[in-house]
Amino acid sequence: MKLYRLFFFLLGLIICIETNTKAQATINSCDPDNKYNFYTDVPFDSTSLKVGPDNFFYSKVLFKKFSFLGTSLQNKKEIVEYKFDADGTLTAKNLNQCKSAKFSWEYGSRPRPGDSGGYLIHFRQGDNKRFTLRFRLNFNDYRRYSMQIYQRGSADCWNEMNPACNKLIGTSEILGFRDLEKNLSFAELRQNYIDELEKKRNEEKKKKQLAEQKKKDEEDRKRKELAELPYKNWETKSQMFGIKLLSKPDDYEILSKCKSCKDFLILNLENNEKHWKEKYDLDIKENIYKIKSPTYTEDDLRFYISTHKYKEKEITTAITLIMKKEFAMGILGCMEETNNLSNALKRKYGFFTNEPWNVIHKNINFNINLVTKCLKGNMIVPPRNKHDTFFLRLLIHKFKDETLFKLLEIPKSEIQKKGPKYSDDKI
Repeated sequence: MKLYRLFFFLLGLIICIETNTKAQATINSCDPDNKYNFYTDVPFDSTSLKVGPDNFFYSKVLFKKFSFLGTSLQNKKEIVEYKFDADGTLTAKNLNQCKSAKFSWEYGSRPRPGDSGGYLIHFRQGDNKRFTLRFRLNFNDYRRYSMQIYQRGSADCWNEMNPACNKLIGTSEILGFRDLEKNLSFAELRQNYIDELEKKRNEEKKKKQLAEQKKKDEEDRKRKELAELPYKNWETKSQMFGIKLLSKPDDYEILSKCKSCKDFLILNLENNEKHWKEKYDLDIKENIYKIKSPTYTEDDLRFYISTHKYKEKEITTAITLIMKKEFAMGILGCMEETNNLSNALKRKYGFFTNEPWNVIHKNINFNINLVTKCLKGNMIVPPRNKHDTFFLRLLIHKFKDETLFKLLEIPKSEIQKKGPKYSDDKI
């Protein structure tokens, strides 16, 4: 019986939350430097649940971070502080009488998230009496912030009618807590949480801003790169073997000139002189020159330039090289030769055959293409035929009339676009 009295005298836990009234329990100044926090002084909101024991209820650090204040079982006006040390020592200190008692404790069970059973803690003083404490925080209005103390029976059961089961000794309402790590008041804990939250938000905001700025810088870089690419393409991909598009025929050593070179009809598949005359009344001439390459001195390749001329202005619009050779494997041998040459041009200039690329020259926007063909004589024939001719052409690709006029620097006043042959007023 004396042991029960001692137990009732020392045991209790934090604040009895009743209908918006403060508990009548008070404490003396046993430890004046300790900051005790009572739930009646703590606003019940999302912030309080983030900084107090509630936030750590399912964590292993709960009893490392906090001790708990509860009403004494023997005298509801007295408060007991319970401190669960990691070494297995439970210190129960009556804050009114400034007296302490120590018990040995261990976990019976820990709650899992969503489990309303709370903690089961076994503790004892000496070897004679053993007790179990059921510890809860904020589970429901009926058993809110409370702990029940039981005398342990010979069987681990909770039937009050069974003498072998655990027997309820009493219930202590949990009144508050103390911060064991930094001895901070709730207001300080709350402010630290708000400051940390604001710091985190600012860091995330700054991180987001940096990410957005990085993304914007990368997009700006790509836009600038894309904007500059046509100019770079013109500088690097508008020539081969020392021959450049839009150059003048007089820039090279001309071996022969012809309107439609008989060597290879493929050089002059289309002639648009009639089209420009009939549609715009412009005398634009197309010419083909066989020239000597300024850089390539071997005689296995023949070089041609196709030009467009208006009055005194004549520009190169296509560069063609031709190889006449008996390919040992027909089209396969020709394709092998094509690949070798294409790869060499790709390494030097960055060319990709049959893939037009955009260029800008003197603010004129147009496309350039590099095409290859394997022929028999001067004709395109099916793959089963023996191929003996290879040609490669760098040309201004499918340019519009307006583009050609700009390249030839034809004044707008000289371009007289004619209407349709039949008009409404003449029918």
